[in-house]
Amino acid sequence: MASYFIESPFVDLFLKPLLYFLVLVVIMVALTFGGMKLTGQTTDFQEVIGKFGAYTVPFLVLLVIGVLFSFVSGIVGGALLMLSILGIVYFIPTFALFEKPENGMDRIYVLIGVYIVATLVSGFLMQSIAASMLSNMMGDLMGGF
Repeated sequence: MASYFIESPFVDLFLKPLLYFLVLVVIMVALTFGGMKLTGQTTDFQEVIGKFGAYTVPFLVLLVIGVLFSFVSGIVGGALLMLSILGIVYFIPTFALFEKPENGMDRIYVLIGVYIVATLVSGFLMQSIAASMLSNMMGDLMGGF
């Protein structure tokens, strides 16, 4: 029986990684907001979203440059992609937490907690992205076996 659905690599190679990346950014914004509240900084969620978005611009430029370099050289492009994701996961919460003086918990301990949770979440999401992309590529290589 023939299949009536067309399988597109666009979903597995672009949409799923994009959605996972967006989920990672939303989780990082929530973690940064929680860390800022634990340190006693007076802020609201929209302000944290604005700060996070402003700090994300250089890393997103690096991400685009990494994608462009991945067409030329996979090693350089991959390194730039990883640097941009590491910047979003580790550097931006540090910048946001150390921007204002603290009134609550010590920022270093809060930052260590944010790093631990961010590492777990980003590892899970990167593993899901890799599994999705590899399953699509292996299906293409095997030709339906």
